Amino acid sequence: MALVPQSKNKSVMPFGDHEHRDLNRIIAVDPNKKPRRIQVEVEDSIHADFKVACAKKGVNMKEVITDLIKNWVNQNK
Repeated sequence: MALVPQSKNKSVMPFGDHEHRDLNRIIAVDPNKKPRRIQVEVEDSIHADFKVACAKKGVNMKEVITDLIKNWVNQNK
């Protein structure tokens, strides 16, 4: 999803067909806040394969997902 300015004064992100959020609030980083939770639904087989692959490598699923997100963000800035 691309971030697009709605007007010259306010940057917004499309959210469905009905809601916009203030990008300045989204990109503001508060180091004192606890980490945010992201919930994603995936097929059972994908979840099971991912869990097994992480277990075989001895890595935490959360850390792998976090690294994937960081890499994606860096490539799509």
